[in-house]
Amino acid sequence: MTTLEANIDITRNPEGILKSVSLALPVWTKESEDGFLSVNIPILGIKTFAKDEADVDSAIKEAITLFCLNAEDFGNGLENELKMAGWNSSERKFHNSSLYWATNDDIIDLIIETGSPYSETLELTA
Repeated sequence: MTTLEANIDITRNPEGILKSVSLALPVWTKESEDGFLSVNIPILGIKTFAKDEADVDSAIKEAITLFCLNAEDFGNGLENELKMAGWNSSERKFHNSSLYWATNDDIIDLIIETGSPYSETLELTA
């Protein structure tokens, strides 16, 4: 049985420039030894830090925004980078694409379920 654990919808403008990213995925937050909060998004391979609970959302947004922009500027494009990291494409229409990260491993499913759900739409163009 395959379960969907995370998804990303990518929108580009007519010129193909990344416009926005809507995502829903699990994140893990724990206090580190120095008192800061460690924020992990392993499905994207991201680890960042926050000063306190109020700063967690900003830290996540900044880290994901930089991930997306770096994939565009220094990688093979966001969709291709996600596919290389194990994401699957569910649909692509004109300048929109949807990807999902799924597992068919019960142990990984249980681990993923322990994360806190996070969803956001990030506007990436001015």
